[in-house]
Amino acid sequence: TKSTYNIAWSSYCNFCDQYNLDTDSPATETQIIDYVAYMSLHSYSLATIYNYLAGIKYFHLCHKWPVAWENSFLLSKVLIGYSKQKPCQPDVRLPLSHSQFQELISSLQFTTTCLYDQVLFTAMFLVCYYGLFRISEICQTQKTAHALKIQDVSHQDQGFLLHLRSSKTDQLSRGVDIVLTPQLSQGFKCPVSALQKYLSMRPQVPENLFVHSNGKPVDRSEFEKILARSISFIKLSQQLFTPHCFRISRATHLAVAGTDQETIQTLGRWKNTSHKKYIRM
Repeated sequence: TKSTYNIAWSSYCNFCDQYNLDTDSPATETQIIDYVAYMSLHSYSLATIYNYLAGIKYFHLCHKWPVAWENSFLLSKVLIGYSKQKPCQPDVRLPLSHSQFQELISSLQFTTTCLYDQVLFTAMFLVCYYGLFRISEICQTQKTAHALKIQDVSHQDQGFLLHLRSSKTDQLSRGVDIVLTPQLSQGFKCPVSALQKYLSMRPQVPENLFVHSNGKPVDRSEFEKILARSISFIKLSQQLFTPHCFRISRATHLAVAGTDQETIQTLGRWKNTSHKKYIRM
């Protein structure tokens, strides 16, 4: 997210340079509306425009500047008009059913190359699902350093306490605790048992929780590759079932089970009602 915000601020500064506008003082409502018009002329998607506006707001807050356009009636009308002119593409990603998720876990015995990798990715898939983790929170990525650390894993009662130091929605590193408890419902494998088995085989190296047998952290591309291979193995579409399928599936299953919206939002560490987009009934 921070890298996107940096790109957004750079784009806004380029716009200001072209039109001799000041970037050393807060943006006015008119400047932001003009910037949105500028982005529309350059065929930016609506999602990108919203992301860039969030990035500009972030930099204003960092400078303790007022955000003059935050509740702008005119800006909201401009964005509504643009959405009608160029609507966002629908999100076609689907949740896994309980049986499909079970098949996905079972497929790892065929889609991984050794017992260690099977145990590793079984634990990653189950922790990702039950903990509603983003891929950047369990894997090494080039742009972020949010991945769970081995030193932040501890036993709690019959389960595990995982401390997530930072995340996409926690750029200030306030941290949050995620509790994994034994799960035997729906015939799913238990995330606690899977994580316990993985930890018994994990090499004694510091830093990232999920590492290969040689101690190298599992990166995003490796996780995506194994998931894609497993999705294909159980004859599902890779386009419909991406790494986000774990958050989509868990949020959907919780909603179907009658969990209230506020609890789902808290468990998934969503800061607003965006969790509703993940629930596919």
